[in-house]
Order: sequence, then C-alpha cells, then structure tokens
Amino acid sequence: VIADHYYIPSESMEYSLLVGDRVLVDKRVYGLRLPFTNIEVLEGRSPERGEIVIFDSPESDVRLIKRVVAVEGDRVEVVDGKLFINGERLPAGTSVDHEIFGGRTALLNLEAGGGPDMKPKIVTEGAVMVMGDNR
Repeated sequence: VIADHYYIPSESMEYSLLVGDRVLVDKRVYGLRLPFTNIEVLEGRSPERGEIVIFDSPESDVRLIKRVVAVEGDRVEVVDGKLFINGERLPAGTSVDHEIFGGRTALLNLEAGGGPDMKPKIVTEGAVMVMGDNR
C-alpha cells in the first residue's frame, strides 16, 4: 500500500486538523519496507520540522498524528508554554496561535496555556520530536 487515509479521532492537532477530518497519506515519502521485515524497497527521506506524521504509539495499539517540532541534533525546551528550538523561540506568525517551521505554518490551539515546561533535551540520532498542535 503506497497511500492510505486516516480519520482524526481527537483534538490533539487542533486547529490544524479537527475531529472528524480525514487525511490522505503518501506512504512512500519516508521509504517503503516489505511488510513484517526490515527490507527496504524504496528509499525515502527523513521527516522535516513542521511536517505532520502518523505513527504507531510506542505505548498502545493506536496510531498517533503529530507535528515534527525538532529533528536529530536539535536542542528542545518548553518555557512558559513556548517552544524553543536550539535556544530560539519559534517565529510567531500573524497571531500568538501560530508557529512557523521553515515554510510551514502551524495553527495552534493554546487555550490550555501551551503545555507544561520541559527541560532542554537533545533529539538523538535518527529520531525526531513530535507534539500535537493543541497545547
């Protein structure tokens, strides 16, 4: 399967994606593997900051949809509900509920205050850090 569709079941990505929205996913972007193996059939690229990704939860049998906020080597922290990457606060868009990742703008739901503080962490090699837009 090279494409699939997903239903948005929760508010975790508001206001970019709303409950009940459906998204179409191109599964070739990050590479394709033969099912139940590690054999790569099609080489892909790594996720980039600002992209929305769907992945299996490491804690349960559910799929999650989140935004990539940092890539390997990035230093990430949250202070007073504001996201900082490599010591820089993400540039604000036209209002306080936007974040800009390169050419991508995320429309956020910050009604709950932007989330709890997080001490600085370095994203490890081959990993990304994801967050919902509803913080």
